Amino acid sequence: MTPEPRPGGDRPRPLTDRFLRWFGRLTLDAFYRRIEVVGVERFPMDRPVIVLANHSNSLVDGAVITSFLPRMPRFLGASTVWDYRPLRPILNAAGVVPLYRRQDGRADRGKLADSFASACKLLEAGGVLAIFPEGISHNNPRVLPLKSGAARIALETETRHGPTRLTIVPVCLTFEAKYRVRSRALLEIGDPVDLACEDVEAFGSESLKGQAAAVKALTGRLHDRLDAMTPGHESWEEARLVARAAEMIGNADPDPTGAGLYSIAEIRRGIHDGYLWVQQTQPERTEELRRQIAEYDRALRSSGLRDDQIAHGVTAGGAFATGRKRTALKTVLLTPVALLGLALNLLPFFVLRMLSRRKDLDKRSTWSIFAGFFVFPFFWLVTALAIGLVAAAYGDAATGWICGGATILLALATGRPTLTFLDNAAAIWAETRARVLLRGNSRRAIELTTQRSRIRAELAALSDEYAAFCEQAEG
Repeated sequence: MTPEPRPGGDRPRPLTDRFLRWFGRLTLDAFYRRIEVVGVERFPMDRPVIVLANHSNSLVDGAVITSFLPRMPRFLGASTVWDYRPLRPILNAAGVVPLYRRQDGRADRGKLADSFASACKLLEAGGVLAIFPEGISHNNPRVLPLKSGAARIALETETRHGPTRLTIVPVCLTFEAKYRVRSRALLEIGDPVDLACEDVEAFGSESLKGQAAAVKALTGRLHDRLDAMTPGHESWEEARLVARAAEMIGNADPDPTGAGLYSIAEIRRGIHDGYLWVQQTQPERTEELRRQIAEYDRALRSSGLRDDQIAHGVTAGGAFATGRKRTALKTVLLTPVALLGLALNLLPFFVLRMLSRRKDLDKRSTWSIFAGFFVFPFFWLVTALAIGLVAAAYGDAATGWICGGATILLALATGRPTLTFLDNAAAIWAETRARVLLRGNSRRAIELTTQRSRIRAELAALSDEYAAFCEQAEG
C-alpha cells in the first residue's frame, strides 16, 4: 500500500501510521465488545478524499476512524486540543492539522487561512483529510448544522490545485451505548460525493457572492447526505423507542447475539421516514403505538431481558443450548486466569469509571480510554513494586525484581483472556436469568410476548400503509 502523505510536506511515516492503527484497534477492542465496519468497498483508494463524520463521542470518534478506515486519515483538529500535553505526541505522530479558529484565541500561532492551506496541500498530494463538520462533540440526538469549512477546503483544493479527482465520503458513527464498557459500535462508510462542476466553476470565479453560494450549496448537500445516514430525533427518548422498534423488526431470526448494529441502523432509517409521515397523518395512532413501545421498553429494561429472548424464547439462544456448551467450558477454563486479571486490573477500572462519570456523556468513554493509558500502568507499577518489596523481604533483591517484573507481564497478558471471560460470563448469566424469569408459561413471558406481538403487528400494518403511500406518490 502506498504510504499516506502528511501535512506540511513532511515525509511519510508508514511504520508510525501502521503502529497507530494497530494500537488504536487494540485499545478500542478492550473497551467495545464489537466494532462493525460497513462500506469499505465504497472508499476510494487512488485519489484525495475528505472524510466527513458525525461527532458525538469526543476523541473516541477520531480513534475509531483512524483505526478502521481503509486508509490513514489526517484530522483537522481544533488547536485547543494541543493544550492537553499528554495528547501532543499522539496528535503529532498522527499528523493532525491544527485548526486555528478565531474564538480559540490562537492568532499568535496561526490563522484559519493557514489551516485551510495546509489541508489543501495535503489533498493535493493525494492524502485523506478527516473533518468533523459539526464543529464540536455533542450529545444531541441529531446531526448539528454543518460548518462551511469542509466545503470551502474541497472547492479551494479543486480550483487551485485541480483537477485532483477529489471525493468527499460521509461516515456515520453509531454507538450502542457510547459510554458503556463492552458495548458495540458501528462505522458506516456512505456513498462518495463528487464535486459538482457548477460549484467548482462558481467558486473559481472572482465573484464573492458566487463563491459564497457555491460553498453554501455544497455544505447543504453534505449535510443532507450525513443527516440521511444519521436520522435525527426530537429527543433521546424518541431515539431510544425508534431503536427498540428497529430491534424488534431486526430480531427476525433466532440469534443469541441479537441483530447487528448495521441491520438495526438500516431499519431505523426506514422507521424514521415512516414515523414522520405517520405522525403527521395519524397522530393519535402514532401516540398509541409510541405508548405501547415505551411500556414494552420499560418492562424489558426493568427486568434485564433482551428483545430477542422474548422473540424466540430462551431455548433458541440459551446458555447451555447447542453452541453454548463450548462457551461455558471455555469460561470455566479461563476462570483462574480471569481471577488473576481481575485482581490486577479491577481497581484501576473502578477509578476510571469514577472519573468518567463526572464528565459529559459524550466525553465519558474518552476519559475511560485515554486516561487508562496512565491509570492502568500506574497501578501496575505500584502493585509490582509492592509485590517486589515483599518478595525481596522474604528472599533477596533478585527475587524481588523477578516477582515485580512478572506482575507487570501478567497484568498485560491476562487482559484479553479476562475480557473474554467477562463477555462469556455475562452472556451465560443473561441467558440463565432469562430462563428463570421466562420459565414455562409464566405470566411475565405471556405478557411480554403478547405485548411484542401486538406492537409488531401494528408496525407491519403502518409499514404497509407507508409503502403504499410512497408507491402512490411515485406514480
